[in-house]
Formats: sequence, structure tokens, C-alpha cells
Amino acid sequence: MRFTEEEKLTIIAEGEKNGVRAVCARYGISDQIYRIWRYNAQGIKPRKHFSLKKKMKILEEVARDGTARTCAAYHISPFTYYRWRHKLGFTKLPKRGRLERFSDEEKLAILKEASQNGVSRVCAAYGIHPQTYYYWKLHKLGFTKQPRRGGPERFSEEEKLVILKEGYENGIRRTCTVYGISSQTYYSWKRSLGLCRSPRRSFRGRKNRDQRRDPQSAGRRARSTE
Repeated sequence: MRFTEEEKLTIIAEGEKNGVRAVCARYGISDQIYRIWRYNAQGIKPRKHFSLKKKMKILEEVARDGTARTCAAYHISPFTYYRWRHKLGFTKLPKRGRLERFSDEEKLAILKEASQNGVSRVCAAYGIHPQTYYYWKLHKLGFTKQPRRGGPERFSEEEKLVILKEGYENGIRRTCTVYGISSQTYYSWKRSLGLCRSPRRSFRGRKNRDQRRDPQSAGRRARSTE
């Protein structure tokens, strides 16, 4: 070494007083050497300079290993990475080099199995996330509509009409409990069979209902009509 640590500190202090160029010319050192000494003395890491080839290699490694991991390995900020990416026209990253776990035929078989046995059970069996399942369903294979689960119909159309009629006469909740169906199923039958609106009840039925609810008001209404 030409200069000791004490001499380097003296040169740095002299450069701050008399100017960097004059001090570098006096001691026969370059500006870069002076900056490196000053960075080391102040605990500042010098800025790294990457060649174009190295930058392209880093961009390819980001596409393979991820932004956070690669930036931490090369001690650069994500902002620097995205600036390189925009400057070098690296607008769209290539697909990460990972092998597909399932082929298109296997994915289609998994979708059909989930439609029969349930999404949660099939995803747990194959070790996939439900979000992955729905991504395959909507984007990958164009499987937009889930097929109906296999199995015969519990009720025919005539039986459905009878159940709808009983629900109108005896109440929807009571009828659904008797037949073991949900109210949503009841209303879906109603829409599918074209019975969107129930027939209006007669005035007598409404009058009897009012009497059951409030006998005093019903009695006053009856006396007023007389």
C-alpha cells in the first residue's frame, strides 16, 4: 500500500479544504480512488456499476427466482430493477421455468371430479389451492360453467308443482321442512316453472288472518262495516 489509513484520512480532509482535483493531482491518485477512500472512511458503500450483459442476466434471474430474492442477492433496490427493465425494453417477463404439475387432460379430470365430489375435497386430495382450481376453470381450459352434479332428480315436475302449491297454502318454511328442501330451492323451482308471482289471496283469507293477529281491530272493522 502506498498510503496508510492515517495518510488517507489526511488526504481526504485536505481534499475537502483545497479541492479534490488539486489534492489528487498532488498525490498522484485518481478521483475514483479518492471517492473510495472517502466512502470507506464514512461507511458509505460505493455505487455498483453493472454492464449491459450483467443487467440482462439479472433481469432473467428475476424472471426465474423472483424480484425480492434477486434484488437482495445483488444488493439493488426494486426501483433500480424496474428502471432497468423499462430502459432495456424488458416489458413482459418470460414465464418462470417451472414444470407443470398437471397436464391439460389431468386438469380437466380434476374439474369434472370436483363437480361431482366437491371443490374442497378434491383440492385437498390433489394438494392444490381452490384459487388454482378456479383459475383453471375460468382461464386455462375455458370451463366457465360447472357441470351439474350427477344423480337422479329427487322430485319430478308434477311433484314440484304440488310442493309449490302446498307452500302457498301451508307456508313456505313449513313445507320446505317437511320435504327436506331449502327455501332457495323452492324459489328456484318457482322461477324455473314460470310461477314467478303467486296468485293473490282472497279477501276472506286476509280477513281471517287479520282476525287471528288482532281480534280487537278485526271486531271494530266488522262493526264499522255493519
